[in-house]
Amino acid sequence: MAYKIILDVDQMKLREFEGKFVKIRLKDGTEHEGRVMDFIFAEDNNPQKNSIIVDESNNNGGQFIEFYEDDIETIK
Repeated sequence: MAYKIILDVDQMKLREFEGKFVKIRLKDGTEHEGRVMDFIFAEDNNPQKNSIIVDESNNNGGQFIEFYEDDIETIK
């Protein structure tokens, strides 16, 4: 499986990852992986930030976690 690496948060297009398996590194150094289940537009979110919902069920027993665009350092 080929991964697309994005290093610049300002250029991230999180919507492109919807439905795909990703590995995420947050700015605080924590790492997560799972399938992107949904993309949330800033205007539909509170706080008003773009985000993705990741299903980490293979790793943590069925957890859905929201990641805000400005918290993500890399996604591949």
